[in-house]
Amino acid sequence: TLYHFGVLSSQLHMAWMRQVCGRLESRYRYSVGLVYNNFPWPETPKPAQRAAVERAAQAVLDARAAFPGATLADLYDPLAMPPALSAAHTALDKAVDKCYRAAPFPSDRARVEYLFQLYEQLTTPLMPTAKVKKQRPGNSPKPITAGNPVEDSALEEVAAPKSKLPQWYLDAFKPHGEELMRGEMHTHNLQTIYSRIDSMLEQKDFEQCDALLRAVAQEPGETPLVTLVGILTATRSAAKQLPHRTKFREAAANRLRAVRQDPDDVLQGL
Repeated sequence: TLYHFGVLSSQLHMAWMRQVCGRLESRYRYSVGLVYNNFPWPETPKPAQRAAVERAAQAVLDARAAFPGATLADLYDPLAMPPALSAAHTALDKAVDKCYRAAPFPSDRARVEYLFQLYEQLTTPLMPTAKVKKQRPGNSPKPITAGNPVEDSALEEVAAPKSKLPQWYLDAFKPHGEELMRGEMHTHNLQTIYSRIDSMLEQKDFEQCDALLRAVAQEPGETPLVTLVGILTATRSAAKQLPHRTKFREAAANRLRAVRQDPDDVLQGL
C-alpha cells in the first residue's frame, strides 16, 4: 500500500536499515528476516496520520514520474537529486515521524535510539528469563530469626558460573557512557568483534577464531541475535577452516526459532 511504501521509504526506516543490516563488501544487504521483520512499525497511527503518509508517499512517486528518462540511481544521486523529489522526501519523513511521536526527531541518532527502545519493548516478553542457580543444602544460609542481626553472608547472591567467552568479547557489550544510545552501542559491538575476527582470518589464526565460535555457540544467549548473524557473515569465507561454525550456525538458528523467525530465510547463504 502507499502507507507501507511511505514508511519503508522514510529516513526513519533507512536509519534502522543502516544500523542492523549486513554488508556485502561496501553494499547494504537488506534481509527480510533481519531488517524488515524486526522493524518496529508505528503501533497505533491515527487515520489522519496514515492519510498524511499516503499523500506524501504519492508525492514521492509523482516527483519520480516527472523524470521518465532517469533511473533511480540518477534520481537519488546526492549531487543531482531533483529539488522536487528532495522536498517530497522531506515531507514524507515528517509525516512518518509523526506516526511514532509528536515531537520531531532532530537526527538519525534520535530516530534509531527511539526504534531500539520500541524493539526492546516488543522483544523482551519473548526472551527467556534467567535461571537462578539453586544452593546446595550444605551452602544454605543460616535461618534468620526475629531479633537476630542479619549477617552479610546471608544476603549474598549465588555467584553465576564463569563465562568461557573471552573478556574482550564480553567487554564489547558493555555501555561506553550514559549518553551512548543503544543503536551506537550495537554498532560499536559489531565493529569491535568484526575487527578481531578479520584480524584472526587475515593472520590465518583459524584455531583461535574457531575457539571463539565454539564458546559463543555454548552460550548463545550472551550475544544479541543480530550480532550472531553478523559473525556468521564475517566468517563465511573461512567456513571450511572453522569446524565449529556449523554448531554456531545451529545455535543462531535456535535463537531465531525462539523469536518465531525462519532460520532458512535469515541465514540463507550463511
